Amino acid sequence: MAKKRKRKLRLGILPAIAVLVFAGIFLTVKSVQKESIPASCREWNLILVNRDHPLPESYEAQLLKLSNGEYVDERMYPYLQEMFDQARAQGVTLYVRSGYRSREKQEEIFERRIQSYIDQGMSHDEAKAETEKWVLPPGTSEHETGLCVDINSKDRYLNQKTADWLHEHAAEYGFVQRYRTDKSDITGVNNEDWHYRYVGKEAAEAMVRDDLCLEEYVRKGCSY
Repeated sequence: MAKKRKRKLRLGILPAIAVLVFAGIFLTVKSVQKESIPASCREWNLILVNRDHPLPESYEAQLLKLSNGEYVDERMYPYLQEMFDQARAQGVTLYVRSGYRSREKQEEIFERRIQSYIDQGMSHDEAKAETEKWVLPPGTSEHETGLCVDINSKDRYLNQKTADWLHEHAAEYGFVQRYRTDKSDITGVNNEDWHYRYVGKEAAEAMVRDDLCLEEYVRKGCSY
């Protein structure tokens, strides 16, 4: 009888040990993922924010208010202003439609888009999946860094002339189009030709030269 009780005890302990071991492996994997960003990619201008790399809760953008009331990270502002000045000198007028967003604001936009799809007849799950193609969930949007801007033309929409100018010249000032159709399988976001991210001139020129999105550039170590 005593032997049977001992065997039952062991059988009861083994699943618990397995759970603990699995949990330990899971935590180790998550830790490795967080530490997988190379040291050369940890400069403020190269911070990678997406579904796999959410922005830390402790992150604080260094904000500066623009004349239209939008905010951007003050460290990139001189390059943004230089780009806008040069565009204007060449007959192209740029406007910042959207810059920094708080996490609360991103959540509001995210939930509002979900509701709009539900109103069109989608289920909540369908609406959420469709929303995530266009609006990133709170904590995973670059807008929370203050390092990106949605750019419009003079008529409040990004016309072809403006889009072409940005495509040709943005990297000269350290900006790249963050979400492209041909990179959507990597970024997880559909094409947004108005969304430009500041990464610095060296990184921008390398990304354009080698046809890389930020995820690919980080994967290569940000210095090569």
